[in-house]
Amino acid sequence: MGSAKRLQSGLWIALLLGIADGCTKKPLHAPAAAGSRAQSDSDPTPAVTARLDEPCKRHWTPVNRSRAFHCVDQWFAQNDVDAALRGYERLLVRRVSDERAAAYDFAEASAMFGRSDAALASVAELDAQRPTRLIVEGVLALHHWMRTGEARHADVVRRSFQMLLARQPQNPYALVLGLRYFLHAAKLEPLMLGLAWQTCQERLSWLERGDQEVVGRAEVLARCAEVALASDRPSESRRLFARALEIDPHQAEGRLRWAGLELDAGNVIVAAELFSAATNAPRSYHRLAAQMGLGVTRARMRDGPGAEKAYREAITAFHQWAAPENGALPKEILYNLGVVLASSADPLLRGEARELLQEFIARPDADEVRALRCRQMLHELKGEFP
Repeated sequence: MGSAKRLQSGLWIALLLGIADGCTKKPLHAPAAAGSRAQSDSDPTPAVTARLDEPCKRHWTPVNRSRAFHCVDQWFAQNDVDAALRGYERLLVRRVSDERAAAYDFAEASAMFGRSDAALASVAELDAQRPTRLIVEGVLALHHWMRTGEARHADVVRRSFQMLLARQPQNPYALVLGLRYFLHAAKLEPLMLGLAWQTCQERLSWLERGDQEVVGRAEVLARCAEVALASDRPSESRRLFARALEIDPHQAEGRLRWAGLELDAGNVIVAAELFSAATNAPRSYHRLAAQMGLGVTRARMRDGPGAEKAYREAITAFHQWAAPENGALPKEILYNLGVVLASSADPLLRGEARELLQEFIARPDADEVRALRCRQMLHELKGEFP
């Protein structure tokens, strides 16, 4: 009972693909986490002048680009989503040197925190051909497409990255958007995966040379690593993930995807290290993914207390991310934590396991295989709790 093999990885959130626009509507507060991007190769201002150790003023975004991005990450780490997104908006209005990076991050965060409509409104007055607007519209449409499957959103994504590449052939965020389009389209049209891999191969040499902006290069390399993995090239995928993190050590999503690769391959020690490193990411949805993955990894290492701790931290991260009206725990947390606690020798924890497993069974979206396992475990617990 309680075998780690029963656990589901919960990497649905690590993919960060299908759960958008259901998130926090007001800022919550939690201890700050590390992981901000201090400086890139393209930043002409020395890092020493960024004064990253000073508190960030909530209603002001610094002129210094490095410090501005640091403040945005700090606000995310404190779950002050409003301040973080306003910071991005001010960066876009100011047209900072790496406006494209700000636009991509702004759109991604807006989608994940349920602010898509507001993000679209914030760029609606910009020229329709301006890269900032195309990036924001394309990323938001991508999230809508992945969630709904509606072809009209796919058309917006395709048009956005094609227009961007026509004007800026080496725009890293256009490439990321295109690769994400190909990866999702490949679920229905496998030939799209070949196009994605060809795109990566054509650009890997200049991506690894170092003459592009740091964060943008790392984003593209991480997506190419994902393409390599989907194309059954695990060794190349590992190499590209490692290169992406070498360029930008604070890239949480690439680290999570690499951790998932190692977990699926049974390399639990490497997976645990990667997931652990992502638990301090500024954004709560990345911390949620990291703790879920770490919980599964600890369970497979037969570390029950470690798995329990990670899942409870995942609950904390979930409540920091999810809107109060959508605060029901994901079924993956109910199931995974329930399985771990059912193996405990502590009667109180076993009682909590029974409640979690019963709640899982009651969920309309519970799959039958895990529901059956829950019933089996509840039958074994029945004698202890009449």
